[in-house]
Amino acid sequence: MVQVEAVLRARSALPSLLLTVACACEPGQPLATLEGRILTERDFQSYLAIAYSPDEAGRIRQDPARRREILTRWFDEVAVTSKARRLGLHKQPAFVKAVELAEMKALARLVTERHRARIEAIARVSPEEVRRFYEEHKEEYLTTPSFTAHHLVVYVRGNPAFPERGLSDRQARAKARLALKQLRAGQSWDVVARRYSDDLSNNERAGLIREGRFGFFAPEMERAVRT
Repeated sequence: MVQVEAVLRARSALPSLLLTVACACEPGQPLATLEGRILTERDFQSYLAIAYSPDEAGRIRQDPARRREILTRWFDEVAVTSKARRLGLHKQPAFVKAVELAEMKALARLVTERHRARIEAIARVSPEEVRRFYEEHKEEYLTTPSFTAHHLVVYVRGNPAFPERGLSDRQARAKARLALKQLRAGQSWDVVARRYSDDLSNNERAGLIREGRFGFFAPEMERAVRT
């Protein structure tokens, strides 16, 4: 709570940051100063290029009221981010994992955009190919694939859903292996799921998933079901 309040207090200082809001500024034109750091028009334009599509960024540049709104929002984000870094929030495991995920998605998007024409050419199919594929896989479109299986969940510390809950990788793996050992020894799913699974909502059903749909579960689990 102390950290959250400290971050929120950073926002109350924003009015003192607003120096230039609507103008035809040169790239090096100072817009604000935050803790000795000068924020320039070039910085703001870089933010627009990353946060908005080219068309939307262009409309923001042409509309003084809209520019004021986005510029104020940017100042707000810069101030709060600076405060969060001073508190060391950027070093927390949950944040590090979130950055890794964002980096992966951003790099994938950039690669896709760079090779878009080639990818579209490779992916292009003729109407005849579509018709032939449908005829060969018609049953898959008439009946939605599903599966029924037992499972148990062991939380690993730093997971996106519950970052503060769970065990270390080594401890979680050991717990899962112990559960598997007991299942192979003949222990029932009802007993093992109640004892080892962190999915409390499903443990009363012995970890049973009935008519599960592919695409909604962890890839590793779906591969195991298919094999």
